[in-house]
Amino acid sequence: MSDTLATPPKEQPTAGEPAEAAVVTQHVRHAYWKYPIIALALAIVLGLLGVFAGSPNSPRATIAQTTRQDPGGAALAFTQELTGMSASAGNQQEFGLGPPDKLFVTGPLRSFAPLLGGNISAALAQYQAASASQRMSWANTYLKALATITRSPWEARWKPP
Repeated sequence: MSDTLATPPKEQPTAGEPAEAAVVTQHVRHAYWKYPIIALALAIVLGLLGVFAGSPNSPRATIAQTTRQDPGGAALAFTQELTGMSASAGNQQEFGLGPPDKLFVTGPLRSFAPLLGGNISAALAQYQAASASQRMSWANTYLKALATITRSPWEARWKPP
């Protein structure tokens, strides 16, 4: 046997005690703090872009402005709404707005009839009391009359050689 003494065994830490060697002395660096700053900067940039660039719908066209700019086109559009030949008549079920003739023509007329005079109220009452076939006949007759007094866009641009 030798005279050297065996080193006493080191005590193992228990489960409840933290091990001194496992204590973190250097913090892990991560960049999570910059995400809210990037989101805020992006929101500010988009807000400024919206303010200075504007919206594609700005300024919005209204029925009144369009009627003042092109009265014949407005009369044609309203007549097409009454006959069911307009683009909005084709997709009325898609958006759930109801019949476009009531939404764009007879509804506004009914709202403003007191301001427009007694003849408008009487004519609107007669139109609404008529059958669907009679309404269609009136609208088609008016469309034919408009077609005889207005030129098509092709006639204005194309001239025979």
